[in-house]
Amino acid sequence: AEALVGGTGRAVHRRRREIGTRVRLARADAERLNTQQQGPALNWQGGIELREFARRLQHTTQQEVSAPADLAAQLRPYQLQGLGWMQALGELEVGGVLADDMGLGKTLQTLAHILVEKQHGRLKQPALIVMPTSLIPNWQDEAARFAPTLKVLALHGGKRRSQFKLIAEHDVVLTTYALLPRDLKTLTAQRFHLLILDEAQSIKNPRSKAALAAGQINAHQRLCLSGTPLENNLGELWSLFNFLMPGWLGDAKR
Repeated sequence: AEALVGGTGRAVHRRRREIGTRVRLARADAERLNTQQQGPALNWQGGIELREFARRLQHTTQQEVSAPADLAAQLRPYQLQGLGWMQALGELEVGGVLADDMGLGKTLQTLAHILVEKQHGRLKQPALIVMPTSLIPNWQDEAARFAPTLKVLALHGGKRRSQFKLIAEHDVVLTTYALLPRDLKTLTAQRFHLLILDEAQSIKNPRSKAALAAGQINAHQRLCLSGTPLENNLGELWSLFNFLMPGWLGDAKR
């Protein structure tokens, strides 16, 4: 977007010096444009799509949602807010980290998000959820309990390769960080509607096999679930966002 800025003093000097220059913003930085509306009047030339995205980024995340009809649970107010937030991110086509503390229902909120996507006909490809091996039974149990209408496939164990052909027939596919690099060829051949990393701090090392493999999966929306998205240093948070929205936080060193 280009702007001609009027004013006095230093602002006028900057205007004379900078007219005709272009400012480039990454799509995820578009919200910064909202602050420009509060200053001197701007004459925008082009950038309509970007400015509309900026407006939606500011307002869409505040929208209220209802729990999906097929959810066999009553969501608490903060869980409804989490659901609305994930829905808003999906509408904006960006990723994010659901960082509620342990025990506050990140799994339930995620299942509700998947159900809403299915309810509105958007779940045309499966949701792939990656987790530590120990959490496979927990996801199977919670899905059966709270979202029994979802068809869940767990890719786990030595016989999992015989199930690869069934992936597209299911709503939710579960796999582990250990198996993700091993099964990468099969998983990259399939497009997923959602790619969700549970205990996402597992990819805090961006050079790990799991982190590199996760970045290659083709999905419409990426989400991270973690009560500890930053444990030791900012580089760990960078690694999560390098998976969610590559390039948004620049390179790791910067």
